[in-house]
Amino acid sequence: MRNLQQWTILLMSAGALALPAVANAGSFQLNEQSASSLGRANAGDASANLDASAVFYNPALLTALSKGDFLVGATDYKIRGEFSKTSATDAAGQPLTGDNGGDMGDHNRLGAGVTPILSFATPIARHTVFGVALETPFGLTTGYDGTSVLRYQAQYTSISVNNINPTIAYQVSNDFSIGFGLDVAKAEAKLTNQIDYGAVCYANVNPLACNAAGLYPQSHDGFYKVAGSDWGYGWNAGVAWRHDGTSIGLTYRSRLFFNINGNVEFKNVPTLFQASKAFADAGAQAKLNLPDTVDLSATQAIGSAWKVSATVRYVRWSTFHSLIIRYDSPNTQGSSTQTFDYRNTWFVGLGADYRLSSSWTLHGGVAYDQSPVRDQYREPRLPDTNRRWVAFGATWTLAPSSSVSVGWAHLFMNDHSPMNNTGPSGSTVKGQWSTNADLFSLQYQYSF
Repeated sequence: MRNLQQWTILLMSAGALALPAVANAGSFQLNEQSASSLGRANAGDASANLDASAVFYNPALLTALSKGDFLVGATDYKIRGEFSKTSATDAAGQPLTGDNGGDMGDHNRLGAGVTPILSFATPIARHTVFGVALETPFGLTTGYDGTSVLRYQAQYTSISVNNINPTIAYQVSNDFSIGFGLDVAKAEAKLTNQIDYGAVCYANVNPLACNAAGLYPQSHDGFYKVAGSDWGYGWNAGVAWRHDGTSIGLTYRSRLFFNINGNVEFKNVPTLFQASKAFADAGAQAKLNLPDTVDLSATQAIGSAWKVSATVRYVRWSTFHSLIIRYDSPNTQGSSTQTFDYRNTWFVGLGADYRLSSSWTLHGGVAYDQSPVRDQYREPRLPDTNRRWVAFGATWTLAPSSSVSVGWAHLFMNDHSPMNNTGPSGSTVKGQWSTNADLFSLQYQYSF
């Protein structure tokens, strides 16, 4: 029990390792808690992961462990996007100045980040296993420079959810197990963009008065930032049936609800608007509702060397309909709203493990990952689209008690995904996105 307490403290204190990551699984959901699972494109994630990563993928699988198991590692995410502008106009219908402008020119680096692989599990009684993990189930980072035509719609976006997941699993019979876990999650968010105060003036004040004050579209840019955080709580549960080389797992992760509290800041506010306090710094709140997930997986051994796995996952993204930010006094705006209207999505994956020798196991897989983003609501904070996965990996067994695993996946995303988006300052940008992503995982496993 003393060792269990020490590992729990280690996992909880390691939250500083969790950095915002670019979106991976549909929109900004992340599923990389195992390098070997990434190597098979997450196929069989609820049936094939017979190690401490089962805390996240399916807690019922933890009963396969006869001794303590510890995983430590990281996943690096890189996503690249090329935006081709068709047209860009300000609120008055005049051409909007600026370039496609992300951080890397024509192929903009929309986001990159690192998330931890950190989980521990150990038997604590007959037929009972305890596990705990630090997870990042959601993450997003995108950024554009200040000369981009997208500057009035999005400049920097960061959303991260870091979760502590204690879990108990119980073996009901020789073939059947159940598991249950709690989610203690912290969400942090930061959104920025520039404000075209000239366009705001034209929309809310007499244009003649705006011109007299030297305010017309694109003449006076300001800066907007809202940031906040909150703790949320949820649960997860799973069942597993394992018999004679066949494993079937079903798992559910609940929704997460956050009441984000923070502050909104405005810079370079024109004198004309200062008296009204419409752009005054203030406290801010927003509700963030993240989806629940159902995952059905199966794994089948074929001979002594092969295992094939499949996964079907359903994500109820319809909970993420809009983001309403409410401002406290003295700000007189009241609130601002951005509509996303996400749709529910499916993920389908097929993968295999091949035991090449007593020291090496190879992994591979393919998957299709549906995006929750509808074309009419695609916007630059996350210009998401459907993904097709190709993944490979390998596990090197160093000793009976330890191994090293690596995994890589390339995500092919739809080319020429349309965007027709109007920002809060009234500017409209039309064009197409072409994106792709690479994921790299490295982990060390130790059993004791």
